[in-house]
Amino acid sequence: TLDGEKATRIAIISEKLGLKGELQARLRDAQFLQEASTSAGFAALTVPPEDLPKWRAQFENGPVALLENGKPNQFVGPQQAQGWWASKEDFSKLDFYGVAGQLSRWIGIAEDGRIFIYEGN
Repeated sequence: TLDGEKATRIAIISEKLGLKGELQARLRDAQFLQEASTSAGFAALTVPPEDLPKWRAQFENGPVALLENGKPNQFVGPQQAQGWWASKEDFSKLDFYGVAGQLSRWIGIAEDGRIFIYEGN
């Protein structure tokens, strides 16, 4: 997990995800965890809810091997629970998106401005 001030976390995760410009500037918080045992990566971004249409347009619905009928088959979360990751209840309410060319990554967007990004192996 990345430690440090919010601005530092945002800068590191923005670089990792290739975020630039207005989307990066409007991030309120960011968290990231890479699990060594599974190689899975988990990120959570917090943005102003009014910015969600711009984020949705960034991700679009792309092909994702991990999605079936537009949603993951089951809840996915870090092996050691993280307070910033979606709860099982929240997970069931997310709108899911893929990333073209990245079949093992999905993005789940909550209406309150939380964005969850999962990258499997």
